[in-house]
Amino acid sequence: MDKFQSYGYTKGKTPLILDSKMMHVYVLVSKNCPSKESLYFCNYIYDLYSLSTDSFLFLKKVGLELHDIPYLSVDSLLENRIDEDIINLCSSISPFDLPVYYMNDLLFNGKLSKMIINGEKTNIVFLAIGLSRDVNKLILPAYIHEIVHTQVDSNIGIVQDYQDTEILPIFMEKLVSYTMDKTGGLLKNVEEIRFLHLLKSMSSLMIDKDLNDEDAIEASMYIVSTLKALKLFDLYLYGDSDKVLSGVQNVFDGKLSLDSFLDSFGVDLESSSDKVMIKRHLA
Repeated sequence: MDKFQSYGYTKGKTPLILDSKMMHVYVLVSKNCPSKESLYFCNYIYDLYSLSTDSFLFLKKVGLELHDIPYLSVDSLLENRIDEDIINLCSSISPFDLPVYYMNDLLFNGKLSKMIINGEKTNIVFLAIGLSRDVNKLILPAYIHEIVHTQVDSNIGIVQDYQDTEILPIFMEKLVSYTMDKTGGLLKNVEEIRFLHLLKSMSSLMIDKDLNDEDAIEASMYIVSTLKALKLFDLYLYGDSDKVLSGVQNVFDGKLSLDSFLDSFGVDLESSSDKVMIKRHLA
């Protein structure tokens, strides 16, 4: 069983074709987004206790609740044969109790370690969260990004289109930055980094003639997810924030598919490519 089947994806296996509207988005962002070298990073050192405390406080402020997730310790995995019934070795824990390890990686990168266990029923079990060793304030949205993946990934089939995979994690990066730093500096950093990632993904599809199908699908996923997450965040800021959060909670709880949630707000690639909307976040 491949990744698409295991996660319950039914759409999104075809690379995106960048039409004229998408090319206008590329030009708009490339003209208004700063270079990586000009980004200002918040000087603030986090320890794990502060990270968990601020994450919990953020969720309380916005009124979102998380469900427990299946956890498998690395020790349990190493001590038992792979062909054993691994799911019976798992315990149910808060996502905030997942072990955190540090990577020699970019400032804003995170990694959620997980396993797909195929049997009578497909299960996703979680092992740990990896974060950058450079623990400045960008680590908070990076951590929340991975926490949100635990909520979405554990509900197999709740995301039907692979290219929508990163929408809620990216949306929640923006939301935690907006909520927890009233200076606006953290949100500015996060949005600039996401725009830079968007340009990189779009450039790959346009320029890289040797891009294989798998990498083209991955680049397409980041383009679609980034733009739709931006549209959703824009609706939160300038529309009905309570309704947006209620929908997010229903997706977390497995009561509403991501497709249905996005449809209820008219969030699609067309509406998410609106230049007026994008400009509001490039200012």
